[in-house]
Amino acid sequence: MTSSSIRDTVSRRAQALCEASIPATLTILACWHSSTTAPTVRVAGALLAMLALWQSAQIADGAVSRGQRKDAGSGRAWATLLVPLVLLAKGADAPAWAAPAAQAMALESALFLGAEGPRAPPMHRRVGVWAVGVGALAWGSSSGVGGGSTVAAALAAGCLGAAQHWLAAYAMSRFPRSFTVGEAAVGAQAVVLAAAHLAAGAAGGGSVAAATAAAEAACVALLALAQALAMATAGARAYTRRVVAFLVLSPAFAALALALTALASGASPAAWALHAALLLRAPAHLAVLGYWALLLAAAGALAARMRWLGAGAETGAAPPSKLQLHVRRKAYHLLATALFAPALLHAPLLLHLSFTAALAAFVLAECLRALRVPGCSAAIDAFLRRFTDHRDTARLVTSHFHLLLGCALPLWLGGPSRLAQLSGVLALGLADSAASLVGVRFGSHRWWFATSRAPKSIEGSAAFALSLFGACCAAGHVAGELCAWPWLALVCALMAALEALTEQNDNLVVPLAMYAAVHVLLLG
Repeated sequence: MTSSSIRDTVSRRAQALCEASIPATLTILACWHSSTTAPTVRVAGALLAMLALWQSAQIADGAVSRGQRKDAGSGRAWATLLVPLVLLAKGADAPAWAAPAAQAMALESALFLGAEGPRAPPMHRRVGVWAVGVGALAWGSSSGVGGGSTVAAALAAGCLGAAQHWLAAYAMSRFPRSFTVGEAAVGAQAVVLAAAHLAAGAAGGGSVAAATAAAEAACVALLALAQALAMATAGARAYTRRVVAFLVLSPAFAALALALTALASGASPAAWALHAALLLRAPAHLAVLGYWALLLAAAGALAARMRWLGAGAETGAAPPSKLQLHVRRKAYHLLATALFAPALLHAPLLLHLSFTAALAAFVLAECLRALRVPGCSAAIDAFLRRFTDHRDTARLVTSHFHLLLGCALPLWLGGPSRLAQLSGVLALGLADSAASLVGVRFGSHRWWFATSRAPKSIEGSAAFALSLFGACCAAGHVAGELCAWPWLALVCALMAALEALTEQNDNLVVPLAMYAAVHVLLLG
């Protein structure tokens, strides 16, 4: 090996180890401070943190799955730590079974979802093992405390771990170069936990909050819809078959989502419709809806005037500069902040359900684009491609999904702190935009791990930390949550370091890491 290659290898290992040290440290602190969590769960969390650090130090340059996104590390530390960290940080707010199940899935990912690019088994085996897992969880939830529930919990943890492993492997094989190992594993763990929570709620007689059940049911049903559409249209060349499949399956899986919501929450669809009507008639919610309409109308007019929708592409205009492209992309981050932050502070339930509806709209639009339905797929693809970067060069366009989920997941996770629920909105809408624009315009001092595709600068990271600190102080004042500023500054500095270090999609990992950090460092 030449001195240059040795230097690059050492640099990448140091970057991976520094990145993994942030969630590992937060995990150990969460285990230390969590007095309501079982001792075995706390010990297991600390061991997972050590395992993630050891793996990050061992991974050699280029040792990543063949099906994962290009120019990014495997992200196995996030597959091992992120979801268990979030549930440990929630403490007593999370179901008792959730943290052990997440740790079982994380261990499965750490040991078996490796660099060799695992293959997913046939569909009937995946569905069968998943059914056994959620069935065992439902049995344990209905049987109470005792030997039966202990056996059920152990069986459920093992089966759910295998199910998320296969789901992640299937996503990477079905959509190569769209995800890293870490991103696929985190998504699979979240979906499997949502399905398990729905099953436990149905077995417990409708013990899940209605809004939470709706979000979880939508995630499960939309994933099943995408899989059903892929199977129904495999090899179909005639667009009529694709259109018919979409028109038939979409209402069917919408009915499935409603049924799952009703079972998990104990509320009938008729009661849901009445509740939604009353919700929309509340004065605060009507004011938020009017504010959204005015803001979106103003943003649409400004975008058309500035030709951000691509009106100049057909007239032979010069392609946008790097700064113009960053302004175009980050303008939507700022728009998300203006839309979501006031709503979360004054109408959180409305925003909770609106995020669910937006996710459904995004998935349906992506299905239309992927199915190449005439009349709309080309327009959807052309619009989305104007806001993509190097992470969206594969078949799927995922940036808008990650932005939506990064803002929605902290709210869906809930908890006592409005600041924690605002983690995604503030980190992505304000801090990430400030880091990008300042880094592109004024960044002259690069981090040692910066690349041509991710030219991270010290100036951009400083802008991220300072803007996030100011936004958190303002949001905390409005929400009536006074935080110790040294600890808040530490949270902001950690998130700035994470945004600079990570090669994963920062729209996904930074909001969840900040949600956990707020609980561990500010509320713990």
